[in-house]
Amino acid sequence: MTVQQVKQDLKNICYYHLHKALIDRAFACSANNKFLNTLQIYNNAIANAPLELHLVYVGLYVDCCTQEALADKLGYTRTYIYMLNRKLVEFFVKELSAKAA
Repeated sequence: MTVQQVKQDLKNICYYHLHKALIDRAFACSANNKFLNTLQIYNNAIANAPLELHLVYVGLYVDCCTQEALADKLGYTRTYIYMLNRKLVEFFVKELSAKAA
């Protein structure tokens, strides 16, 4: 698992949550959608993350907040959210690479 793969998956996860109702209707037409498997992998992996990273995952990729909006919501600086997001990506690379091995 590479940093670029994780970043692309996280963009897709955010897009899914942003348009969840419509996408779920579209997925109802197919018995097994590869993206839903990817979503489940990330949801399972985040369960092993420190609480701050879990908050960043939910804030940025489930609630689809911007880094600035999430910083305001949590009372952090944008720089700190940026750093936590980088740590989140690194966490997923490590966690998902370990599971794939």
